[in-house]
Amino acid sequence: MTLTMNRPAARNALSPQMLVRSRGLPPDRALQIEEEVSAVVMSSRDAREGPRMFKEKRKPRLIGA
Repeated sequence: MTLTMNRPAARNALSPQMLVRSRGLPPDRALQIEEEVSAVVMSSRDAREGPRMFKEKRKPRLIGA
């Protein structure tokens, strides 16, 4: 799975995907899917930019990846 959507919208777009993929599954398997989707979002450059901009007290430079 790759992250090619724009900025925070990427997270919002992946949430419905997670719901569709996990529908009707046992809770432990649904949690595994949630962890996989979250890993994609959290490994993006934008996710790393968030703490940096906070620390440097500046506006974020989001690139959508």
